[in-house]
Amino acid sequence: MKLIYFKGHKPNFGDELNCWLWPQLLPDFFDDDAQIVFLGIGSIIGMHNFPDDTHKVVFGAAYVPEYRRVKPDLSENWDVHFVRGPRTARLLGLPDDMAIGDPAILLAPLLKNRPRTGEFVSFMPHWESVARGNWQKVCEIAGINFIDPCGSVETVLSQLLRT
Repeated sequence: MKLIYFKGHKPNFGDELNCWLWPQLLPDFFDDDAQIVFLGIGSIIGMHNFPDDTHKVVFGAAYVPEYRRVKPDLSENWDVHFVRGPRTARLLGLPDDMAIGDPAILLAPLLKNRPRTGEFVSFMPHWESVARGNWQKVCEIAGINFIDPCGSVETVLSQLLRT
């Protein structure tokens, strides 16, 4: 099974979290067999045009039509365990109880033994907003910590645990 996630022109914490989280929760689960794909964290449903015979496993992903994506036909090749929210469930014609939440919530048990210091208040913009403002400077002026969402997963997690 191949782990599929969004890869933009620069890395971003939310999507890169897939490579950090899933191998820890599901060790030895993934390989490069593109006949079966796993769609976890992110608004990735409809982003790829997989061959019809590709088996798609959805474990919390979302569908956002505004991202110019084609609405998928949830045929027998789709194995939807749950989606991120009620809007995705509604748009895909799924029952309301299929909208459980963002699978990134599964991160919590993996961080339970890491110290939380609460040293500072932080701001982390959406990764696409980083280029639209001088957030680092704004945070300096406001006296808060800026977390770059394009930093490595470990760096962002470290800063979040200090917030």
